[in-house]
Amino acid sequence: MKIKDIYPLTPLQEGIYFHWKISKSMYFEQSSYKIQGELDINFIKESYVQLIARHDVLRTCFLDNVGEDILQVVQNEVPSNFQYFEWP
Repeated sequence: MKIKDIYPLTPLQEGIYFHWKISKSMYFEQSSYKIQGELDINFIKESYVQLIARHDVLRTCFLDNVGEDILQVVQNEVPSNFQYFEWP
C-alpha cells in the first residue's frame, strides 16, 4: 500500500466509527437500479476507475490496529473492484 497521507479521526468521526464497529450495520446503504437499453460496460468501468483516482475519500481506509488512535489512511491508488453481472 503506497500512502498519500495519514490523518487522525475527528471527534465526530470517532463517534461514527465506534457505532459502526459495535453494530457492523450502521451507515451502510445499498441500492439497485434496473436500466433498459444498451450499456457500454467498458465506459462505465473506466468512469468508475477515474472517479476513484480523482477523489481521495474513495481511496481512504481506517486502521485501528496501529497504536492507540484510529487513523484514516489515504492511499495513492487502489485496485478497481468494479464488477458487472448480467441477470436474465
